[in-house]
Amino acid sequence: MNNNQKRHKNDTQTFEELTFSEQAKAINIKVVWFLNATRSHARKCVQEHGTGRATRIPAKVTDQLRRMADQVEGVRP
Repeated sequence: MNNNQKRHKNDTQTFEELTFSEQAKAINIKVVWFLNATRSHARKCVQEHGTGRATRIPAKVTDQLRRMADQVEGVRP
């Protein structure tokens, strides 16, 4: 997400305009969103492709998040 974009149509602030505390809360919400999205994606995969394929989803998402974590660790102020 571009940091200058509004998050929802009714938002009045960009991420950059949020306070430090508000930014931290927004980041935490996204982390929980990834977990919930992964669970939902796995359930949908079972419906459409069966459990065999669905069992690989957590590892795939974990790999993606590990790559992202590596990038996050490299962020410097």
